[in-house]
Amino acid sequence: MQYFVEPLVPTQSRFFDCHCQCCERAGETMCRAHIHDWVEILYCLSGSMTALLGSRDYPFAAHDLLIIPSHEVHQITTLTNETHEYIVIKFRPDLMITSMQLQSEYRCILPFLVRGGPYQKHFSAAELEDSEVPRLARHFAEEYSRMQYGYEIALKADFYGLILWILRRWHETSPLPDRHSSSPEQMQRMQPVLDYIGKNFAQPITAADAARLFHVSYSYFSKLFSKAAGCSFSDYVTAVRLSAAEQLLITTEKSITEISFETGFSDLSYFTRRFTAKNGLTPRAYRKKYRCSSGGLPSAEEN
Repeated sequence: MQYFVEPLVPTQSRFFDCHCQCCERAGETMCRAHIHDWVEILYCLSGSMTALLGSRDYPFAAHDLLIIPSHEVHQITTLTNETHEYIVIKFRPDLMITSMQLQSEYRCILPFLVRGGPYQKHFSAAELEDSEVPRLARHFAEEYSRMQYGYEIALKADFYGLILWILRRWHETSPLPDRHSSSPEQMQRMQPVLDYIGKNFAQPITAADAARLFHVSYSYFSKLFSKAAGCSFSDYVTAVRLSAAEQLLITTEKSITEISFETGFSDLSYFTRRFTAKNGLTPRAYRKKYRCSSGGLPSAEEN
């Protein structure tokens, strides 16, 4: 069974990418298990599907909204013989941040950058009722398709409308970082730290290492990181490591022991406990779930 890492899209010259997925048969995998570096907002126009995201199955039917975080394994399968269609809006939070001057804008994008956040990913049609989300998603797709004069302004307006609605819903259930918690300079200086973690998570990095990169004391850095990211430095590093492990479980034939060590876990038992706590499945069961869902045969048991 083949799995893949989707090539980098959109490019450096474009913040957004958008297209529609369509299928008219039941039991079809509209997008097989994969991951990517960007975030996706999916809005369902018609049909009845199931979305396997991480280790959880979500219903995805007409007028539902689904958030696909970066570096999270996912696939979508149709359930009925009818037209299944959904809008895919892709964006790169890390690229958007480089153009932002206002702290308020940075704060809006940061939750999409932080991996492993406890935020709601599926919004039902009932939750979207009387909201602007359906209109914004449709208009975004229309503007992107036509690319008429000034369409970039329309895309940004629709995009900010969408994430504003999402952020406010998230804030209702899990308060986001306060706007007074850090200065604009401090907020923007977090990006190199997140990049550092993304490149070095397989190594035994600590908050003290990052503090030196950040040119501040350990205690100050720890407080600043927690306020900006909404979690401790060690919890964030663990989330990045687990995300990498999820990818390796479905894209390689490596043993669970190999994957544990390659993603920065020095103890297999600890890795298994943390993986199971996050996904509700052991690493072996997680691998088997994706392979069976994709129509492949589960691999032999490994250590």
